Amino acid sequence: MTHFDQTQLSGVFDSSCHAVSAVRNLEDETLVRAEGSDGFGGDAPMGSFKGTEQDRLTISLVGNFRLVDPEGNEIRLSEKKGRVLLAMLATARDQRRSREWLKSRLWGRSFDDQASNSLRQCLHSLRKMLGPWCDAVQADYEHVWLSSVEVEIDPGCDTRAVFFEDAPRLDEGGEDWLREERQAFEARIEDDRGAMVDTGVVATPIKPVTFAARPCVLIGNPVVITDDAMADVVAERITNAMATTFRHNGFLETYDLRDMESNQLAGREVESVLCPPVLVETRLSLMARELQITILARVPASGKVVWTSSIGTDWDTAISISSQTLNEFVAGAADSIEAVVMRQAGQARRPTLYAAVHQLFALSRDGLVDSHDMLSQFDGEVFSANAMAWRALATTLLLGERHDPCQEAVSDSMHLLARALDAEPSNAVVLAIAGHVAGFVRRDLNEGRRLLVESRRALPNLAFGWDATAMNAVYSGDLATAREAADIARRLGRYSPYRFYYDASAAIVSTLEGRHEDAILLSEQVLAKRPDFLPVMRHLVASYSLNGQKDRALQVYKRLQKLDPAFGTEEMLSPAYVLPSALSVQVISDGLKKLDLLDYRPA
Repeated sequence: MTHFDQTQLSGVFDSSCHAVSAVRNLEDETLVRAEGSDGFGGDAPMGSFKGTEQDRLTISLVGNFRLVDPEGNEIRLSEKKGRVLLAMLATARDQRRSREWLKSRLWGRSFDDQASNSLRQCLHSLRKMLGPWCDAVQADYEHVWLSSVEVEIDPGCDTRAVFFEDAPRLDEGGEDWLREERQAFEARIEDDRGAMVDTGVVATPIKPVTFAARPCVLIGNPVVITDDAMADVVAERITNAMATTFRHNGFLETYDLRDMESNQLAGREVESVLCPPVLVETRLSLMARELQITILARVPASGKVVWTSSIGTDWDTAISISSQTLNEFVAGAADSIEAVVMRQAGQARRPTLYAAVHQLFALSRDGLVDSHDMLSQFDGEVFSANAMAWRALATTLLLGERHDPCQEAVSDSMHLLARALDAEPSNAVVLAIAGHVAGFVRRDLNEGRRLLVESRRALPNLAFGWDATAMNAVYSGDLATAREAADIARRLGRYSPYRFYYDASAAIVSTLEGRHEDAILLSEQVLAKRPDFLPVMRHLVASYSLNGQKDRALQVYKRLQKLDPAFGTEEMLSPAYVLPSALSVQVISDGLKKLDLLDYRPA
């Protein structure tokens, strides 16, 4: 057994419990060896990447349940509990559930032996109905999981869709699961409606405003329903991680009800604490031999639960649960709760840092410029370091989208980042943005790598930090590292409103590795959200072409020519042209050459 190294988790998870030193394997719920390297130039914990396969089933939970084979033929499942079981596996963070978890949700009113027998019969019936695809459902003595299955739970433009609309009536535990998933699904629909900020191509100019205090969330004492002292340790780890994530993100104030000694009102706006929108709690309970971990947000005045999510693990392995699993759980909870709080604020609330960042990820020229203007008005606020870093990123994205900001604006961005780092040298968001800018704008890959290592140490569950790590590796040509970091970013950002941004990096990596089927799938998902995202479009032309889809390649190429007339010309060879690496130039050139659209001779 080995102790967690506190410098590696840097306040995100306490070092007061033990974990088994093991290889990188998220499937086995293990932790990377504390004294080793994470393969990214740092020692922060990380997960593993599993390659995708082309011959896979697809489960859609948007509206009615649908199971489709690789040829697009629907597979009918007559067993209602079987459909629910597949849906439960599909919504798990790693498509894996413990047998105890499944039994408590599907057969919670049965004795344990009867529930175990019902689960075995359900799995047998499922495999029989799946026929040649029976290996898609795997099981051992403790867990059940999906293999080579694609899951669709993104509502896209359908704002009337319901998650798993034809779900049958379930026991209490199953209904709790269904309610949680539908809440998360509805939150994604609200994000896509642009409830916070209009993220369309045409943005309304932002007028100068006086910004209100940040909304404040209360961090409650963990609720532990078991006599085992170790459960208190796990609960404190997760509660500390939530508070730390909120603090680094900078969108919300926090008031920690556990802290009875320090003056938490010193140097802050009292207004934000007077009427906190939500109380965030961590709850642990022991059911049979399974530890149920729940994070919930409720209105302090009424006690109404406005958001909740749960994970489960066998109690025997609860203390050695992968920190990557907890990172994903906490990151998803923080993203979702921040979105819930901002939606509760409604249109009457004046613009916030959250709104400014949301506008930034519109990625249109007007949206980026407006976001930059909004962020500039946070100077002097207690959270201005985050605002300065995001302003610098806005200028960087203007470069990437070929909107050609002036050299003075780029210089100002470097100055802003220096000020932000000086103000908060340990802020994970500031470090991640600085690392991304160092690699992309200045091409100082070593400095970018150093800053990103520090970011991951400060906050291992920051999806943007892992995404920037992936792109920094792309710039240096290390595609194996890029693929792994991009996969971690996508896992951590699963519930983020900016998950398309993390998918974009994974799509680019897939193109460069020659995994064009995967690249096309991811790119099409990204462009459904942001139709004119140039970095993705450039690489998608290559993937379509090299995958033999000439007509689609030509369609994207024609759109690109209108947005970026330099694409496909000799200007692409210039260091000033914003492609990630020489490999990008080569792969895109190969794709254009196959289309007879290459206007220059590659080096």
